[in-house]
Amino acid sequence: FAGSDAGARSRFSIKVFLVLYLLAIILPPAAVLMCGRIFQAWFSAVLWALAIVSILVGIGFWAGPLALVHALFVVYWYKGRTDRD
Repeated sequence: FAGSDAGARSRFSIKVFLVLYLLAIILPPAAVLMCGRIFQAWFSAVLWALAIVSILVGIGFWAGPLALVHALFVVYWYKGRTDRD
């Protein structure tokens, strides 16, 4: 029974991280917050807000990719941390 439980946990964790990666692409601050990184979520929210404002004003979209990369890194780091536990 122990082996089947580990397999089910592994499938569950893969699904969770796929959802987190998808959320990191769509709404980066939410993905960072779901990983439990509250202050980094605020940082990501500021980057995301700057991206939206800069697109609306027409000065470019430089902050959006920064927020996206930051969120993907946090989810990747969170996955590595939970794999070790």
